Amino acid sequence: MIEQKRLADFLGTVVLVLMIACHDLFYVTLVLWLLLAIICLRNPKFAIHSVFFFSSFFMSSNFFQNPLVTVKHFHLALAILFFVSMIQWKQTLDNVKKNWRASLILIFWMALIAISAFSLLRVSDGFGQNFRTTGNLLLTVLCAWLFFLLIKKEDVIPGLGFLVFGTCVRAFLSILFLWQISGPYLEEAVLYNNHLGFYFSMALLCFLSFIAVIKNRFLKQFSIAAFFFLFYVFLLTGSRTGYVGFFGGLVSFTIIQKWLQKKRFSGGVPRTIWLILSSIFLGSVLILLVAGYLFPDGYIFPIISSRLWMTLNLFTPSQWKIALSDKQNFGFLGYYRLEQFQVLGEILKQHPVLGIGLVKQVTNFHSLYLMFLGATGLTGLITFLFFCVSWMRRMFHGMVSDDGNGNLFRMALMSCMVCWLCYSIAESFFLQFNIWIMIVSGIALSKSVLFERKLV
Repeated sequence: MIEQKRLADFLGTVVLVLMIACHDLFYVTLVLWLLLAIICLRNPKFAIHSVFFFSSFFMSSNFFQNPLVTVKHFHLALAILFFVSMIQWKQTLDNVKKNWRASLILIFWMALIAISAFSLLRVSDGFGQNFRTTGNLLLTVLCAWLFFLLIKKEDVIPGLGFLVFGTCVRAFLSILFLWQISGPYLEEAVLYNNHLGFYFSMALLCFLSFIAVIKNRFLKQFSIAAFFFLFYVFLLTGSRTGYVGFFGGLVSFTIIQKWLQKKRFSGGVPRTIWLILSSIFLGSVLILLVAGYLFPDGYIFPIISSRLWMTLNLFTPSQWKIALSDKQNFGFLGYYRLEQFQVLGEILKQHPVLGIGLVKQVTNFHSLYLMFLGATGLTGLITFLFFCVSWMRRMFHGMVSDDGNGNLFRMALMSCMVCWLCYSIAESFFLQFNIWIMIVSGIALSKSVLFERKLV
């Protein structure tokens, strides 16, 4: 029975990879979706794994083209999970009863959506046209809510493994198109790709916990090699925001581990693993810096080398002083960021409390905080920050369970949250599925302890 389950998992994993690699071949992907549905019917847990896997991608599924909301692989995988769960409706109902109270933290996001919709009604003339982003956010939150109600705590860690695996698949496929111009689907150029940098940085932080957990020597060595590959491709994105976000997540990871050790709780990455990974970090950076120096006329190495050096400007007070005093180009930050402050100022003069809704004028801002401030006003920004604090507080409460591996992945998820918050200073990512998987996984790993504490 165990061998059959492993064979089904292996076949399912092959189907997932082929589905991404052959996504442009409609009839091939149709057959693969049918195969995936059959595998999930025989092994309902794999339906959950497929949702985690597809959270690493954001491309169209080639089904139902050009509707108001594009159907992604993630949506179809979630539909299969819902169908499988309805077949086992008694177990699903029990799970929903256990999970619904913990899921109420997502009400903060429903409040943000309500504020945006109200602001659109109050300010905008073309409500239907301008509601698209708000509608997309509503659909994403509802999908995350449904997914949380259908999973159990023990599903999270294996699921995160599929998320990391999916990100590695995406890295491998994207590196194949390294020398090409960005296209609509997988032909995405790695260079200057903040989106890929974001996915890779969060997956790397989760990868840290998996390397610490794996006991098999061969698998550990293979995982370290895969980590090196993913980190190297991450550096090739040239994403300065990604470098800062990953560094922020890594620092928070080490701080939380020190806190756990001080409290004498279990969980943490062994010192040997830290030394190996530190060598990978420094070695990869040095390789790219030296390559940029030795091949100054090359296509990519000089660019990555300069992007790494330019990242240091973010930590140099003199560069900030120059940027803030440069009223024309805003220094290394760029004119478009100066322009968005001017636009935001005009919005807040007239709509400081509730903003103007999630319209293109504000969703183009290169900062999630500025976007929420312009779209939902001070009320929405405070709501978003309150959600982040509440989520982090739950994670710290969850650590008192002292369950070893659970704490390792709580650390990883909290580091991912810090990475996202750092990213949000210069980017406005909020619809990406990996963000919502992080949020839902964190709630699942912390919910039981939190409510037990409240009942005491």
